[in-house]
Amino acid sequence: MYEYLTLNYTQQQQKDLIEQWYQHLDEVFTQTPKEYFVQHHENDPSRQQNVIFIATDLSTKKIVSTVKLFTREMFINGDKCKVAGIGEVSTKPEHRGQGLSSKLLEMAHQYLTNNGYMLSFLFSNKYSAMYHSKGWSYVHRDITVEDVNEKIVPESDGHSLLLERMDTIDSTTLESYFQILVEQKPIDQQQGSIVRSIQYWKEWIIHNVEPHSKGTIGWVAKDSSTNTIVGHIITSLYGENSDTMAVKDLGSIHNKTQQNTCIKTLIKLTIRQYQTCLLNNQSIKYVQYPSPLLITSVLGGEQTHKLDKSMMVRLCASNNNSVPSSSTTCESLFPLDSVIYWDIDKL
Repeated sequence: MYEYLTLNYTQQQQKDLIEQWYQHLDEVFTQTPKEYFVQHHENDPSRQQNVIFIATDLSTKKIVSTVKLFTREMFINGDKCKVAGIGEVSTKPEHRGQGLSSKLLEMAHQYLTNNGYMLSFLFSNKYSAMYHSKGWSYVHRDITVEDVNEKIVPESDGHSLLLERMDTIDSTTLESYFQILVEQKPIDQQQGSIVRSIQYWKEWIIHNVEPHSKGTIGWVAKDSSTNTIVGHIITSLYGENSDTMAVKDLGSIHNKTQQNTCIKTLIKLTIRQYQTCLLNNQSIKYVQYPSPLLITSVLGGEQTHKLDKSMMVRLCASNNNSVPSSSTTCESLFPLDSVIYWDIDKL
């Protein structure tokens, strides 16, 4: 027999209970260190609105299954809409096959519907068929993969930008730049992108790059004439030989006419940093970024497109002006040619 509970922020402050939840996640996700979940929870800027659903075994009083809601705002049709990400879906092996996750997922969906959320979203590859059967729809993201057609990207490309690692910049300077991004949002108002407050930048973004998150590097671009930050890029390497640079986030405070040039320069400079400083001249063969970001190539290399099929969405309420009618589908809300959900925002 099981008991199902909904934990609000006040209940999450109970030290014994939250520690038991951390321990549960550590036991289920054996390849992920417990500290990851602690940081994931405590550095979430929306933690006071986040909700955790748990199932406990009545015989042992132990947590055996959980689902967590991460509350967010998302740009949909130009409006800021109340949404929630789903994460920490976990059931202990000996309690699987009894519908515990399904029950908790439905509790979460009902909670969101009752509280005026527009939709929920999640990311999954291995269990996407299960989520699809429970009501979540696939939202494909178009990713451009471009060949890096030069072994070393030229140091000088007619620009005046200097690239520095984000973790070497003092917090006051970074916060001033983040504040400009929050006020201007030059790139981020793309369909499906997360609305970022200054608190979100300081807590979520910063804690998802080095030194807090190994392998994901944040960079800032400074104007060499003024020494002010004018853009940033967050990247990581992946692939069998770590030869693909993935752009996980990118921003610029330039106006639209200058934005494309700045974006391309940021990507080029970052490739050069990897190849000359971080990889001992090992070659970066490919760079990938969301296709709606640019309409022309970065390096002039051959381009291919791939579909990222890991994102899934389920509508909760249709009383928002951004949703035309109850017949609106997730696919129509997130057209392939305009969706940018940055990987740095993944739950």
